[in-house]
Parts: sequence; C-alpha cells; structure tokens
Amino acid sequence: VANLDLFFANLYNYYYHRGLVPLIGKCVVELVSLFFTLGLSILLFAYIDWKELLTCTDEETCLSYFSDYMVDKPFSKASLWNTIVLFYILLVSVYGIFATWSCYVTIREALQMKYIFEDKLGISPHKLEGGAVEWDEIVQRIENLQRSGEYRVAIHGQDVDALVIAQRIMRKENFMIYFFNRDILDLSFPPEIFGNLMKGPFFSKSLEWSIYFCVLNYMFNHKYQIRPAFYLDSLSLKRRFFLCGIAHAVFMPFLLFFMTLHFLMLNVYDWRSTKKYLGPLEWSLCSRWAMREFNELPHQFEKRLGHSYEPAERYLKIITKSPAVAALGKLISFVSGSLGAVLLFLAALNDAILLHVKIGDWNLLWYVGIFGVIFAVGNGLLPNAEVHPRYSLNLFAEMDGLLGQVATHTHFYPDHWKKRAFDAQTQKEFSAMIQYKAQLFISEVLSVIVAPIILCISLPKCADKICKFVEKVRLEVPGAGDVCGFSCFDFDSFGDENWEGRKLGNEGGQNNTVRQQAQSRPKTTQGKMEKSFFSFKAAHPTWKPSLSGQNLVERVENYRKQQTLAFAREQEHHAQAAARQLETLRRLEKEGTPEEKINIAAMNDTYITEKVAGLEADNGGGRPIQHPLTTTIDHDPPTSIPMELSPGSLTSSPLGGDSPPFLPSGLASAPFASSSFRGAPNAPSAFLTSRVGASRSLSQAASIPQLTDDALSMELRRLLNRSSMVQDLSIGASSFANMGPSFSLGGPGNGTLASIAPEEGSDPVADAGRQYLWLERYHLHLADQRRRFGPQEQGGTYSVAGFPVDRMNVGTIHEEEPPGDHRPSP
Repeated sequence: VANLDLFFANLYNYYYHRGLVPLIGKCVVELVSLFFTLGLSILLFAYIDWKELLTCTDEETCLSYFSDYMVDKPFSKASLWNTIVLFYILLVSVYGIFATWSCYVTIREALQMKYIFEDKLGISPHKLEGGAVEWDEIVQRIENLQRSGEYRVAIHGQDVDALVIAQRIMRKENFMIYFFNRDILDLSFPPEIFGNLMKGPFFSKSLEWSIYFCVLNYMFNHKYQIRPAFYLDSLSLKRRFFLCGIAHAVFMPFLLFFMTLHFLMLNVYDWRSTKKYLGPLEWSLCSRWAMREFNELPHQFEKRLGHSYEPAERYLKIITKSPAVAALGKLISFVSGSLGAVLLFLAALNDAILLHVKIGDWNLLWYVGIFGVIFAVGNGLLPNAEVHPRYSLNLFAEMDGLLGQVATHTHFYPDHWKKRAFDAQTQKEFSAMIQYKAQLFISEVLSVIVAPIILCISLPKCADKICKFVEKVRLEVPGAGDVCGFSCFDFDSFGDENWEGRKLGNEGGQNNTVRQQAQSRPKTTQGKMEKSFFSFKAAHPTWKPSLSGQNLVERVENYRKQQTLAFAREQEHHAQAAARQLETLRRLEKEGTPEEKINIAAMNDTYITEKVAGLEADNGGGRPIQHPLTTTIDHDPPTSIPMELSPGSLTSSPLGGDSPPFLPSGLASAPFASSSFRGAPNAPSAFLTSRVGASRSLSQAASIPQLTDDALSMELRRLLNRSSMVQDLSIGASSFANMGPSFSLGGPGNGTLASIAPEEGSDPVADAGRQYLWLERYHLHLADQRRRFGPQEQGGTYSVAGFPVDRMNVGTIHEEEPPGDHRPSP
C-alpha cells in the first residue's frame, strides 16, 4: 500500500459506517438533503411573491390557487436582491459539486475496502452490519496477515500494530486534542472590543474547519512529516488565520441562512411531534474535544460518552433553582392558569365567544394559546417535583454522586469540581458543556457571527504558542512520520503536570539525558495521557505497551493488590472480634441457671461487674482498633492514606455462607452455626458492635431490639461488612456504589477488590470505567505521599496493612510480620 494513512482511514471509515450499503445510503441522503434545501430556498426567496401573499387576510382578499402567488421570471430584472440570491445559488452549487465528488471518491474507496473485508479478513457484510465484529479483532487480523505474508500492507518494514494504526488514523486529531487539553487555542471574544460582555469559548464547525485548514492540514508534507517552515514561521500562520477570517466575513450571511434553514427543516417537525421543543441533550463541540483522549477512535469515544448522558441529565435536573425564580414561576403559573381557566369556562358556555369576541385586534382563542405558553414557561421555572421531593432537604451528596458518575465516563473531572457539585461555579461550567440541541444551535450561530473577529484577532495572538508547542511535542516514529508525542504513551519522555507517570521517588534511576528532555517537554493536564493509555489498553487487550507503560500498569495493579490485602486483614480483624464476642454470649448463657434467663431490662452495673468483667473473653475483641492502612516513617505518628472504597463495593463481600472466609479454622463454625447458641434468643445486639465501651449506658442497651438467631446472623454480616477504610469521597463512594456489580471494587462473591485487568467476556465499557477509577485512586495515593513526605526524600519504607513497602518501588510488598502485638483487633 503506497499511502498507509489513507488506507487505514478508508478501512476504519468502512468499519465505522458498517459496510458499503449504509455508507452509500449516508452519501445519498446527504446529497439529496443538500440539493433539496437549495431548491426550497430558491423557491422561497425567488419564485414566491411575498408582498402579494401577505395581503391575504380573509376569503375576499386571498387568491384561490397558490400558483397565483408565483413569479414567472424572477431573474428577468436586475436588482440587488436577485444578485444576492444568484450568488447564494452559485456558492451552494459549488459546495454541492464538491460534496458529490467526495461521495464518489468515498464509495470508490469503500468498494476496495469491501473486497479486503470479505476476501482478506474473512468478515461478512452481515456480521459487520450487525455490529458483531470489534475494531480490535480487525486490527489483529491485519497484524496476522502482515506477519504471515499472506497480505502485506506495509512492504517497507514499517510496524503495524494497534497503536501505529490508531496514530495514523488520528494523526491530526491527536494534535487537536492536545491543543484543547492545554488551552492553547484562544477562542474567546477580544475583551478590548466589548469588555467581558461576551465570554467564550466560541467554537463551531466552521471554526474547526478553519483550524484544520490553517494548522493541521498545512503542517504535514507528503511524507507526513512536520515541515520546519511551519513551526519556524509563525507570521505565515497569522496570515492564514487573517485570510480565513476575511473569508468568513464574506460568506457569513449565506452560511447563516443555509445552516438555519437546514436546521429547521431537520428538527422542527420532529420536535413538534415528540413535544421536546429544545431537543435532546448533547455535549458541545468544545467539550467533546476536551474529553476526547489520544488515539481514541470515534466509535470508542461515542460509546464512552453515550453512557454519560443519563447521569448528566439527572444532575442538571437536580440543580436547585433560586427561591426567587421559583416564586416568580408560581406567580406566573397562577395568573396565566387563572385567566386561561376563565376563557375555557366561556368556551364551555358557547364556543362562538372565543371566535368572535375580541380584545384589541385578536379574538379570545388567540389569548387561550398565549396563556397556555405563559403557563408552560411558569411551570418551567418551578423545581422538578420528581427530583426535588419535599421530604428531601439535602441534595448535596446526591449531586456529588451524579457528577462522579458522569466523570467515570467522560474522564473529565477538574479538581475544583470534586466535592463541589453543589457550587454555583461548578454548575455553571457543567451546564455550559452539555446543553439541549436548540441551545447548541444558537451557540453555533453566535460562533459563526463572531468567527471573523476570532480568526482575525484572537487566534493570531496564539500563533507563536502553537508553533512552539508543535515543535516540542512532535515525535518521529520510524516508518510512520511525525505524530503527537503523547500518542506514543512513552512515560519516560512525556508526562502530566500533576499526575506521576514514573515511579514515586525513583526519578534518579532514569538516564539524565532522558530526564532532562522529559522535563523540557510540555505536559498534559488532568492526567490526559495516562487516562488515554488505560482506555487504549482496554480497547486493545492484546496490545503490548512500551516498558514505561507496562511499569505503570504494574504499579497500579500492585497498588490494587495492596488495597485487597489491607481490606482482607481488616475483615479478618472484624471476624475474629465478632467470634470472641459471640463466644462471650454463649458462655454467659451456659453459666446461668436454667431458670435464669438474660433479661435486658434487669441488667445493671452490678450485673455487668459480676457476670461480664470477670470472664476471660476479650472486652471489645482485643487491642484498640488501628487503621489497617497506616504510614509510619522514623516513628512518626501514624497517618491514614486516603481511600475511596464505597459502601456499595464492600457489601458485595463474601459473607453469604454460614461462616466468614477470613475466620480461623478453629472458629469457623462456632459463632455462626453452633447449636448451643440457638438457646439465646434474647441476646442483645449491643455485644455485636465493633467497639463496646465498658461504660455504655445500660438503658440504651436495653432499648436495642432483641434479635433472634437468624436476625443475629444478619447483624453479624452487617457488622463484618463495615470497614474503617470507607471514606465518603464522591468519585469513589458514589460512582462505585451506583454503577452496578461490574464496577464494584469487590467482585461478586469473591471478597477481593476487582482487578484492573480486563476479564474475558467482560463489558469493555465496565473495564474502562473500572480502570479509570483505580487510576484516580492510585494518583490520590501518590499525591498524599508527595504531600506528606515531600519530593526531596528518596528512601525509607512505610507500612501498608502491616506490610513494609519500599518507597523506592511503590507496589512491592515484603512478606514480613509487623512488629508488636499480633492479636487481631475489632
């Protein structure tokens, strides 16, 4: 294949549209819609006599046939309006010819791809159309054909794997993703013109096309290498921006008219029939580029964002409205509803009243419609009763949970959003990113209007920055040309501003030249590169990353294993403490006489002193409870490592049987299935808590409901599922608890924290979400270590669940017993 970029782009385009027939259908629909819009616009603005048509008010003034309002030869007379219409027809016709040629080329290439899919890859059109083939499977088949020599697409020794194919398909898009991640493009309205009245960003399809034309299409040569003339001559980029701005100003009226007419024809009737007058919720074009990840193909990105719409819509609905706005809505609804009810009452008496009685120039029927619209507007100002029930007074936790669920799919979660979902600034920023389709269209129209100013003033200001960053982030891949360096997932050469891509405190082990080069390169923000790496790995499980990428996977996996061990040890402590407490109850029952039964109401301090304090059983189940994850260096006071385990994930732990799995073998049966314990139906549940103080009020203990054997067993399960590792963090406690068993940290019935590695037959979306959450937790842990110890310290060890861990190699666990008392604690 002479041009591998074009070949893989056509191959993916064929896969994305699921075969030849859907692709041809798409081209035909687009061409017919384009020329139909052109013909309708010519009919409306050239052949209809609007002056005569607007004089039609009743039967006497209206003509009988519509053809009577048609103009026979609209272009026979020269006028300014006819000139504008002819220029519009010429522009749209040229665009139609270009679209027709593009469709022809696309269909011609699709015919070749059809041959490759069916004859070379062995994929039938029926399977492809039904979505039974994943893109990773196609990539693997191409790799196998390349290695075997049956069908070699790269004949000059170029590498062909999942990463190289994605880099070739998204060669330009990866640079655009980096521009938005670092906020390099200035898409705001110049403040020196209107001050801060018009705040951006303003971004539309026309501006996106302009950036492709001025930057991305221009900087590559025929070998897909970035030309030095591009990044060494920023003045040329400024001139291209300025010329594009002039072209936008010339064609703006025609573009606005065409896009408005096409939008109304496409959506108005559908919205009228579905009663959704604002259309569905959609992420804005600017937010899509901010959320997209390196090497993420369109179908993967759309699938990931598709799961975010439901929690995003719920979050928007739950945003509380201002009390003043709600009061205004009630007033508008009451007044308009009352007036509308009066008019309906008159209609019930005699419907002729609405038709013939007028107020001003309009009859009463017209006012019925107006009052109905006003009533709907007033109701729209009121809080939604479904998401704002009267008995709910605090919605902050639910809002944090919903925003955490959205972030699980979008992978966009700025630090100032975390635990701030109720904040007005967070709500404002989120609402600007996802809007209804009608709102997005208005924003796009406004962006088209201000596009000439942005292209002529705002974007030229950042031309130097664009050239500088392109020069620093470009990376040459042997046989593939220049690509965005972050798309190579080389964590030794590239990284993130706040996230740690290398081993904590082990930077000294790197080569000095590599480290200096990495420090001089620009970095991404919000962990974009690492999130992209894990998403790509989830989409291509058999892909083998580089050494630095594999090290990152191993560190995150080792961190997960540490959390699993810590969780298991704490469960064991709880289980052993509960076993001793149950043994205490059993011995209390045996020491009493047959006539003497434990009476909770009769228990007092003397009874406790005589019957309980003298027993050998551990009061409270052992030594005082210690946090299972403690960090101590040089005998400093222990401090806890921040966790993100959720109650929802812990309740899936393995307590479904008669005995907990963490109990020692000698105690496995006594507390849960002992027949002697069945003789104590009135055992107080106060003994079953993890910490029972000796001075606890007996009146409180007497008020606790008495538990039967079955209820006591359920109480024990509830107790053992509690964990001191749980903290109420929105991204963990909310997202893990609300995403179902596939996202649970504890897999169903296995008692361990779920692995970050994709499982066979599992949902790829669930795997990607699980990996994203583990990555977030891992970097919270690293941030805590940097905050606690500082970057200057390189050595030392700290303990995780009692296991000493070397700080030079985070994730390595040494199987040694911790010093001191080894008795389990509750």
